[in-house]
Amino acid sequence: MATPLFFHHCRPPLSSENPHPRNTILTLAAATTTTTSTTTIAASTDNNTNNSIQTQPCLLLLEKCSTMSELKQIHAQMLRTGLFFDDFSAAKIVSFCSLEDAGSLHYARLVFTQIPNPTSFTCNSIIRGYTNKNLPKEAILFYREMIVQGLLPDRFTFPSLFKSCGDLWEGKQLHCHSTKLGFAPDSYIQNTLMNMYSNCGCLVSAQKVFDKMGNKSVVSWATMIGAYAQWGQPSEAVELFKRMEIENVEPNEVTLINVLTACAASRDLETDEMGAQVHWRQWN
Repeated sequence: MATPLFFHHCRPPLSSENPHPRNTILTLAAATTTTTSTTTIAASTDNNTNNSIQTQPCLLLLEKCSTMSELKQIHAQMLRTGLFFDDFSAAKIVSFCSLEDAGSLHYARLVFTQIPNPTSFTCNSIIRGYTNKNLPKEAILFYREMIVQGLLPDRFTFPSLFKSCGDLWEGKQLHCHSTKLGFAPDSYIQNTLMNMYSNCGCLVSAQKVFDKMGNKSVVSWATMIGAYAQWGQPSEAVELFKRMEIENVEPNEVTLINVLTACAASRDLETDEMGAQVHWRQWN
């Protein structure tokens, strides 16, 4: 059984073992900084006395950053000038570490612990990073820490969590929490929620989410039809496609491919005829 989603013994992101977090992260960033590279970065900032003007080049350099070595040099300079303690600037550092191919989620977590007031955007970057790197347990664990620390998720948090979740029981907890926080009507969240239930093999729950949707987009229809096709229920997929046509929703290419996949798995004559019609429709 999966670990309960909410628990009360998480170590706070800002550890009480370290009374001087700013010094620690400065040392961490400076540890890989070469004298030449640091001088180059500093030269673009030290000529100005105004702090906001002085540190602006750091953000410009961050946009062009391509390696963790460069990132750490920029990070060290941002700490020296105080720019790092601006929420937007800190979020940019975490975003690079979490989402770029050259990034480091380990470093992202270390940086995160030093941010005085982390935002949901920063948290979402780390969760997305774990999801993109196929580390679902780490994504869920980070979400637990986030909640325990009183950091509230937003509408962009749950889609990544649902994509990470492969455990039905844990997925239902996340679903419940998203509903309690008022995100149930969000179509993007509902679509990823349907997909999560489908991946867990719980088509009944996926269908319930679909049926409760007030405004079903073509993506919603395609997701539910694809779920039935994936789990070898072609009749249900075709019936849903017929319902889609009755409601005058124009299918996209993904929908048509999902219907064709379902029809190919069926031996029913009526379903075969539907498949032929869909095939003709797709190519004409």
